Amino acid sequence: MSIFGSMVYNPDNKLLYIATEGHGLLEYDIHSEKSRFHLIDKSDHQQSKNIIKCLTYIDGKIWCGTPSGEIFIFNPETDTFSLYFKTNKCTIYSIEPDSDGSQWIATTSDTIGIARLKEGKIIEKSFSEAKIAIPSGRVIKKVSKDVWLFGTSRHGLIKYDRNRDEVYQIGDESDLKNAYITSIAKDKSGNSYWIGTFGNGLFNYDSATDNINKVKLSEDDGPVEVCQVVQDNSGNLWICTTEGITSLNPASGERMNYTRTSDIRIQEFTIHSGIALESGEVFFSGSNGFITFNPAEIKRNEYQPPIVFTGLSVNNKPIEPNDSHGIIDSSIDDTGSITLDYNQNNLSISYAALNYINPEQNQYAFMLEGVDDDWVYVGNRREAHYANLAPGEYTFKVKGANNDGVWSTDARSIKIRITPPFWKTWYAYTFYLLALIGISFLIMYYIFKKKTLEQSLEYEQMKQKQAEEFHESKIRMFTNFSHELRTPLTLIVSPLQELLKRTDFNSTVRNKISLIYNNSQRLQLLVNQLMDLHKNQAGQMQLKIAKDDIVPFMQEVYSAFNQIAVANSISFSYVCSETSLPAWFDKSLFEKVAFNLLSNAFKYTKPGGVIEMKVEPIANDNQLIPGQTHSLPDMPHDVRLVHIAVSDSGRGIPEDELTNIFSPFYQVDDNKSKNIIGTGIGLSLTRSIVELHHGVIWAENNPEKGATFHVIFPIDNSVYTDDEIDHDTDERVVMDVFPPTTPTAEFKVDKRYTVLLVEDNKDVREYVKECLEPYYNVIEAEDGQGGFELTAERYPDIVVSDIMMPVKDGLELCAMIKNDMRTGHIPVILMTARSMVMQIKEGFASGADDYIVKPFNMDILLYRIKNILASREKLRNLYGKQFSPEAMGIEIVSFNDKFTQKFFSIIEKNISNSELNIEFICKEIGLSRANLYRKLKAITELSPMELIRNKRLEVAAKLLLESDSSVSEISTYVGFNSHAYFTNCFKSTYGMSPSDFVAKHKASNQNFEQTLTVEPEPAVSM
Repeated sequence: MSIFGSMVYNPDNKLLYIATEGHGLLEYDIHSEKSRFHLIDKSDHQQSKNIIKCLTYIDGKIWCGTPSGEIFIFNPETDTFSLYFKTNKCTIYSIEPDSDGSQWIATTSDTIGIARLKEGKIIEKSFSEAKIAIPSGRVIKKVSKDVWLFGTSRHGLIKYDRNRDEVYQIGDESDLKNAYITSIAKDKSGNSYWIGTFGNGLFNYDSATDNINKVKLSEDDGPVEVCQVVQDNSGNLWICTTEGITSLNPASGERMNYTRTSDIRIQEFTIHSGIALESGEVFFSGSNGFITFNPAEIKRNEYQPPIVFTGLSVNNKPIEPNDSHGIIDSSIDDTGSITLDYNQNNLSISYAALNYINPEQNQYAFMLEGVDDDWVYVGNRREAHYANLAPGEYTFKVKGANNDGVWSTDARSIKIRITPPFWKTWYAYTFYLLALIGISFLIMYYIFKKKTLEQSLEYEQMKQKQAEEFHESKIRMFTNFSHELRTPLTLIVSPLQELLKRTDFNSTVRNKISLIYNNSQRLQLLVNQLMDLHKNQAGQMQLKIAKDDIVPFMQEVYSAFNQIAVANSISFSYVCSETSLPAWFDKSLFEKVAFNLLSNAFKYTKPGGVIEMKVEPIANDNQLIPGQTHSLPDMPHDVRLVHIAVSDSGRGIPEDELTNIFSPFYQVDDNKSKNIIGTGIGLSLTRSIVELHHGVIWAENNPEKGATFHVIFPIDNSVYTDDEIDHDTDERVVMDVFPPTTPTAEFKVDKRYTVLLVEDNKDVREYVKECLEPYYNVIEAEDGQGGFELTAERYPDIVVSDIMMPVKDGLELCAMIKNDMRTGHIPVILMTARSMVMQIKEGFASGADDYIVKPFNMDILLYRIKNILASREKLRNLYGKQFSPEAMGIEIVSFNDKFTQKFFSIIEKNISNSELNIEFICKEIGLSRANLYRKLKAITELSPMELIRNKRLEVAAKLLLESDSSVSEISTYVGFNSHAYFTNCFKSTYGMSPSDFVAKHKASNQNFEQTLTVEPEPAVSM
């Protein structure tokens, strides 16, 4: 069986010629309906040489294109074929004559593509000045004398204008851009062309404006594979597709589809196959033959088929009249409406059009009012499906069309009602509304109550905040007051210590001075308590637990107060059953606990009274403390505890005051105690320290008179964290409460240095100056700005400065000194009343060398100044020492000092420069000659030229040992113009000439190498 393809009509002999694949050229007589085959090669039994892809009528001859790249000319008069053109293996799909006698061909070759032939040869295959080639051609259509349309398989439609020398693609932005062009047909009514594509449907092209419009060939506008487009004498288009034949009226858009069900017996139509004759007949060919018809003789079926309902399914179950579902009681076609429950909302309705002429071509459209906005065209599908319909009322409508597409004007309908569930009925919504109103009322009531409670809480918080702010203001006031007290205390305590050292006072004067000193110590103790209380409330008091023996510790406390007891005729006893009791506690903090408890007892005990201090270990049973509502924190039973009790025979404590006496600044309101002045700080601080030790403290009245204070706390280190344990116990010093009675050793200095004293308080400044002047030269400044100006002008050996000063404070002064290259080497000691850890860290962060807290012992200040100056003197000696061979290769010039690093780096970079002098170094560093000289003398005790010379000699010594250069070369390299001067300087520094220096060290190296060489011992034979 042959495949029939391209067609051409010969007006000379009134015959139709059809290309076949395997049987050559078919000649068909339209009138007699007789046909015969003309073979290109009659000897070809496999039919491969008798395949023809395209036909063209030119001057009475039939031109045939083959899949092997050959063009044959068939002469109808002689029934013979002659070979006109042959090229490489490619298929020739189209041949079109030109007015100049040449022929255009469309081939599948990418190298030839669209080409022009003449006299059997290719004369042109690239066009325009740009030499554009058009690959893989399919269709050629002449528009005018010099304008052509080329259809391709991958690049859409190409237009070639020979007059303008232009080649360009039509429809760059449309679906035509990359389409496979199968047909180009000129419209008989104008300049437009109908472009058929394989897969992209049909397009209309206006050659005058190059406008492209796509033509709709199906309702769903899906992909259509057009094989050929022809136009009949009435102007209607006949479009051959792989699915059938479609008739289209270009003016009205009306179309008619003919498929295999319309008695079309062609299994599959062929691309580029179809022709419309002037007689009105239309021919299309396909895989198993060709068909012919006259469009004028085709009668249209005008019958409008009625629609009937044929079936109903609910939830995928067929519904029959009077079945168990009870939905319909008669045929669905006789039912005007149906009612369904809310869970019967999946429907299928079947229908049919009563047209029996090619009923397979009947078409349908339906819509469900309430769901669909427009008609849904479903082709020949005869069933509508709807799922999950919401409760409500709907109307289902359906209409049909006959085999020729004539639609019925009356649509068939059926009403559908889906009832809502009970929770979506009107009475349910009424209940929802009432519930919503009730819930809204409850929410509003809740919001109102919440707002009222928030306002009440806000008021209480404001009161609490005001109370806390008032309490904090009291603490802040006493803290600031304590800061202010430290300065006058310095002027009281320090002179008293000086006076107590003197031995020329009689006993009466010494007793008076001792009395003043003791009271100043009490005042200092009170100030320290205020500071400790503020630290505790600010969360800055931390434990430093260390192991010690609590028995001798409490014995020392007892000894300190025993003298007071004797002086006031009070019987004071210390009771302890243990001779030794190792314990872990903070000795410096717990000392405050013991002293506060004993001070409180001595304050309220009259002469002749009794005070007892008792220390005893107890077991840990986690029981409530007698008479108290709290116990020790939970801890293992094997943790050891110690109980300290201080009893007195004073007036006791009112029962209602026992729980308040540990509050800050609280004092018992008792007329009997009006003559006893207290602060309410000691017991509050005591409780805080005890609680830090994970212990408890309470007070109770004695049966007879007086009161007893109890303290219980653990003495094992297992209850403390690692941060609370002091790992540097040996470095901790517990300050004595009372000063030593023995005078300090005589203070001596080796040199009178210059000390700059910066203090805004005139009394303190004069006192410190008076103490320092016997040993140092003292210059003064009243504020930080003046202090810095004096430092830059006078270059003192050390600066002693207060922190709190006007204009520039001590921290700013210290930072200015340390950041200035001229003064950065000068040490700074800061003295202030600010004793908190963060404040001390702030002082050291500014660059301070030391920090001393007021009030301070003047001996301490003297020794700190002496030690700092002594260490600076050692550093100066290190900088100023002569460079020795042993120091070679070791960098000894930095010592973290930016100035010295920069100074020696300048010398190293310019060591070969004999003109290296002071002016050059001053310019590089940025200091004047005088300032540079003073700076270097302060650091090294050497002049700049001496340092330059020493550095050059150090480099020369290193080069003598490590290089093979001569002495003259090395002396020139390190900047000495005179060889004799270099030798003299080297000999004065290292004690030998350069030549002897090299010889000595080489001999030392040889001796060292010989000691490493060991002669092997002779073997011993047995």
